Amino acid sequence: MNESLTAAGIASKGFLIDSSRNGVADARTRWGSWCNVARAGLGERPRAAPRALIDAYIWAKPPGESDGVSDPNAPRFDEACRSPDSAPEAPQAGEWFDAYFRDLVTNAHPPL
Repeated sequence: MNESLTAAGIASKGFLIDSSRNGVADARTRWGSWCNVARAGLGERPRAAPRALIDAYIWAKPPGESDGVSDPNAPRFDEACRSPDSAPEAPQAGEWFDAYFRDLVTNAHPPL
């Protein structure tokens, strides 16, 4: 990505990487799945300046916080939260989702 930015005239810029759910490569079966992705895991721990061009790894989304509700009869339902890639029985967005938190911890890479 840095080469593409440099070619576009944007050089010497660092990156923030949200590693709160990227610990498992290919956890999604289709690109664009985003809601409570089953099989996801915590990635790199938050830290500043881990290497050149990476300003920090961050957990932008708190582990265990639901992305959205999976019940189609619930207010604020989004079809993406009931995809084959989504964890079942998810509560409303922003609410604690204990089963999902446990999965993120279990699937963490590097392991906790």
